[in-house]
Amino acid sequence: MEKDIANAVEKFIEMMMKHARSLKPFLQTTYPYQINLQDAYFQLILNQSFSFFLNQYSLRLKKPTPDEYKEFGEIILKHKDAIEKMLR
Repeated sequence: MEKDIANAVEKFIEMMMKHARSLKPFLQTTYPYQINLQDAYFQLILNQSFSFFLNQYSLRLKKPTPDEYKEFGEIILKHKDAIEKMLR
């Protein structure tokens, strides 16, 4: 994965993590019967980050390779524990 795309994805995930506390009421309203808000927030970050990742490639008129998808997954997994601990 190109370094600028990887850095942009990392910064996007960190930005989403900084807004965790402000999104907690949204998640509680959206998922009233969800027992595990950490799962809901992880899914929100995963979905938004994946969309951001694909948009970075489309802006460059490229498409990611299977290895770049794998690198994206590794970036997400690197942040998974921190995301789950945030809303405890």
